[in-house]
Parts: sequence; C-alpha cells; structure tokens
Amino acid sequence: MELALFRGFLNIGLLPPDLRLETPIGNDPASRRWVYDLFCTVWRRFDEFGISATAIGDMETLFDRLEAELESTQSYAACIGLVGAWARKPLT
Repeated sequence: MELALFRGFLNIGLLPPDLRLETPIGNDPASRRWVYDLFCTVWRRFDEFGISATAIGDMETLFDRLEAELESTQSYAACIGLVGAWARKPLT
C-alpha cells in the first residue's frame, strides 16, 4: 500500500509524502487476538500463496494454541504493519 500512497500523492499534485510504517505490538487481548484473526482471514487462500494449510494444524484449536504459546514464552503479539502518509500542498 505504501507505493500506492506515494504515487497517489504525487498524482494529485502534492509533494512527495513522508511515509511511516508502524507495527503495533502488545500483550493485551486485542493485540493477541489480531494474529488469530489474520490467520482466519487468509487461511483459505494459503494454497494461492504457496503455504500448506495443514502447516498450522487444526483451525478449531489455533486460538488456544497461540494463546498457550504467548503465555508459555511470556511474549507479545505483533500485528501487521500499518502505513501512514502525509504531505503538504506545494506553494504556488
């Protein structure tokens, strides 16, 4: 998305935008759930991406297994990168 944003800003006559990529990380329930929700969104398309759907095991137990892994490793969940862009209108 960052390339589309960059080009989009230029195409409408703005200066090249400043871009930032942020990856939310947390141990709160919403952050921890994000990883599971992401898998649920894309797992039916794994074959298209060359990923074996069986590699993640039973989808019915995935959430519990992810939770157990985070607990046992005293870890956190990292979400997908979020892109932000902003620019100024050129002086004319």
